Amino acid sequence: MPNIFTNDIPIDKNNSFNAIRIICCLAVVFGHCLTLSGQGDYGQRFFLNFSINTFFILSGFFVTRSYLLHFCNVSVFSFFKHRALRIFPSYLCAVLFCAILPYFFCSSTFCQYFLSLTFWKYLFCNILTLNFICPSPVSASGGALFGLPINGALWTIKIEVAFYLALPLIIWGWSRMKTIRSKNIFLAVLYILSVTWDASLNHIGAETGNKFIVLLAHQFPAFISFFVAGGWFALNYQYARHIENRIVIPALLLFIGGHLLHTDVLQPATLTIMILWLGFHTPFLSSIGQNWDFSYEIYLFHCPIIVILTHCGWFDLSFIGGCLSALAITIPLALVVWHISAKTKLFYTKGS
Repeated sequence: MPNIFTNDIPIDKNNSFNAIRIICCLAVVFGHCLTLSGQGDYGQRFFLNFSINTFFILSGFFVTRSYLLHFCNVSVFSFFKHRALRIFPSYLCAVLFCAILPYFFCSSTFCQYFLSLTFWKYLFCNILTLNFICPSPVSASGGALFGLPINGALWTIKIEVAFYLALPLIIWGWSRMKTIRSKNIFLAVLYILSVTWDASLNHIGAETGNKFIVLLAHQFPAFISFFVAGGWFALNYQYARHIENRIVIPALLLFIGGHLLHTDVLQPATLTIMILWLGFHTPFLSSIGQNWDFSYEIYLFHCPIIVILTHCGWFDLSFIGGCLSALAITIPLALVVWHISAKTKLFYTKGS
């Protein structure tokens, strides 16, 4: 009998993970249209949280698998360079775009805006992915936008970078375990610590009203459970594929039960099972985004577009019109940036 714990088996190319990314990205756009235009916060959980958590799961699966197959036996800096070339060209374009865009909608003069401490602080903090320190290049006294976050979606980038920095340590700890059981117990401990961090700090923050505690509850430790759950699938790939049909229905039931009981303890595990099952069992979606997956760029650029359209009153005229306008502006912009990012990665890859 073959070893069902082998993890270097090629992934069937007839999968729909690019389609899932695009669908989740569009769900995030719609969710932000709802919340930023003041249409209601019910978009937060259904469209934003589940979609963003899905991104973390897919990142855990694909980045872990990439690390295992291509970077385990080379310098860890090669892995960091590879990931940096994937995310930072587009990200830096988004930061620069968000830094300049509010100028056209605020009351500041050219010199007041571009020579202000707030503008340069925004650039510096956001280049370092520390967007929570300075979420807007416009001060509260700058007129339009009133210092509100210009791109609230960027908070996930620092989480993603933290995943990349932590992955070599996770793989090192996992590889030190002698048996398959101990390896999976190691991953389970990380999962438990993560959901404990999330549940306990959210509870304490809700009880005390301490905003700093609430902020801590939504940082890297709270999301490592999703990354590790996706990583478990990569580290036990053949075994996971062997049992996926038997566990997807129980996972769906537990996922629904957790939602009804308002507990997220099992959400990372159950959502991982469902998303990866869908990715491998919906081949009719495999052609979507196969050669043109710029969902990451759509994610980076949609939020400032929605903020500006909201400020200009487009969503007050028509919510559907506002949504369609946001997509009509964001998609071409994202496509251009995706092309620039691909050229940048190709240049630096050839240079090495």
